[in-house]
Formats: sequence, structure tokens, C-alpha cells
Amino acid sequence: MPAGLTSARAAVAVAPLATQIQTFPIPKVSDEDAWLKVEACGVCGTDWEFYERTPWGAKLGPIILGHEIVGEIVSIGDTAARKWGVAEGSRVAVEEFLPCGVCSRCRSGNYRLCSQTDSRGDAPFLRYGAVSTQVRPSLWGGFAEIMYLHPDS
Repeated sequence: MPAGLTSARAAVAVAPLATQIQTFPIPKVSDEDAWLKVEACGVCGTDWEFYERTPWGAKLGPIILGHEIVGEIVSIGDTAARKWGVAEGSRVAVEEFLPCGVCSRCRSGNYRLCSQTDSRGDAPFLRYGAVSTQVRPSLWGGFAEIMYLHPDS
């Protein structure tokens, strides 16, 4: 966990056009992931569709919007640091998609269509700004003070 931080606040879209400020615990970083202090987050048309809950947003549950994110790495595991080429204190821009990296779509460069990250299907998926806060560690979007960086980032 980032030094001295045990929780983070986030703006959670809880229903169509409704937001609540909620607080979530920050677990200790593992060897393969990291925590990011969000410095800025853009808003795009997808955020609006998710916030209105149409068409894709209807199935997402409570979410922390925001997938156009820049920030500072505040805690990172050794494997993640080597894999990503960053360290604590590095400023980064975050790719919204969290593809598996091994399927045929990922290997052909079409990682946005990887079933692990494609929000258009009915299966659960991983994509910053669109993962339910019910999926731990909850802090999956840029409208948060601190954001989780998944091993497939």
C-alpha cells in the first residue's frame, strides 16, 4: 500500500446519472501489481454511456468511471516494476484495456477485442473505468484518489 495510506475516496456511479463518494481500503501491493496516485483523468463519450447506463453501462453495477488517466506510481511490486519498466515515483499514462496478452486477438495486435477486456459481450471483463467496485480491490477507475494497476496493465 502507498506509504501512510490505508484507504482512498472515489466517485462511484451507483445508478443512472447518480454518483456517491465512497471510501475503499487499499490492500498491500503484490509482486505483480501497483497503486497509482491519480493526477488527472479525462472524460470521454464512453464514460457518458456508462454513466447513463445505456447501452453497455446497464450491466456494470457500481463503477468508478475514468479510463484516460495519468498519475504517479506510489507503490509497485518488483515483478511489475521490471515488466513495465517503471518505479515508485514514475509518472505514467494508463492504457484502459487489460488484455490477456496470449490469445489470438492479442497476438495479432487486436488486444481491444480480447475477451478478457471486451465490454461488448456478456462475459465479465477487465477495463479501467468499467469494472464493478464489487470486484476487489474496487479502485478500477480514474475518478479515484488512488487507482489499482492490474498485472495485465
